[in-house]
Amino acid sequence: MAWPRQLLPVARWIRRPALRIAHAGLGFAEVTHRGRRSGREYRTPVRAVRSGDIIIGANFGADADWVRNVFAAQTARVRIGDDVLTAVDPRLVDTRTVLNRLPPMTRFILHRLARTEQCIVMRVS
Repeated sequence: MAWPRQLLPVARWIRRPALRIAHAGLGFAEVTHRGRRSGREYRTPVRAVRSGDIIIGANFGADADWVRNVFAAQTARVRIGDDVLTAVDPRLVDTRTVLNRLPPMTRFILHRLARTEQCIVMRVS
């Protein structure tokens, strides 16, 4: 189940501290993407890992603005710890199909705690 849209105000409130954590690693990452209409650059904290491809949890589902922006552009920059990677060719997949590629703690958080149903898998270019 995607997280309810009612949680968006809370998510926006914790965005800045979450971006600081993303820079420290710890299973968090920062996705930099462009707005579909505005062309503005946005940064969104996410749960992500690099396991060959980049696997990003889509907690709010495929309708989240950042997800729609990434799919419209077909590219994004992903910062995981100190690494900044250009990711391309996003694919929306069921979380259960990538669980075996996730570290145990990330697997537990995405699947059990956050109950994330979908992930985005992107190729590093």
